[in-house]
Amino acid sequence: MKKFKLKETSYSFDKKGMIIEGKRVDGIVKVYAKDLCRINENIMTKGEIMNCMTNGAYYNWNYYASRLEPLETIKITQLDYDMLKFLQKQGAKYICRDKGGLINLYEKEPYIMSDNCTWRAGGQCCYLNKFTKQLFNSSNGKIKNIMSLKMF
Repeated sequence: MKKFKLKETSYSFDKKGMIIEGKRVDGIVKVYAKDLCRINENIMTKGEIMNCMTNGAYYNWNYYASRLEPLETIKITQLDYDMLKFLQKQGAKYICRDKGGLINLYEKEPYIMSDNCTWRAGGQCCYLNKFTKQLFNSSNGKIKNIMSLKMF
């Protein structure tokens, strides 16, 4: 279960900024009505809670991930940050790791498929192994100067 902050309302009981906690599947976050009301009971009116629970406590409300802001932050090292900046200059805007351990680079926002293993996105896609072929010299394994690498 991941936590998000609501950027755009979708339902009559929604309030901008409310916390959404649910499972993300194919670009949609599925949230149980009971969890939605429990987490936001201090900002929802009784009427809004009743509207949310109309279909039952275990009813799944669907929210587009594009209307949500992730709350979990990721801490990275300076080296990771510098490498991501370089990748961004090469055209990669999104980076993710699949369950098999492969790192994928995308120019458009990716989403996890229903199998929870595979990432998909429109536009260009590249696996990080193309980048590492540029980064490491195949003859001696020493790292080249990152700034002198060609675009992939």
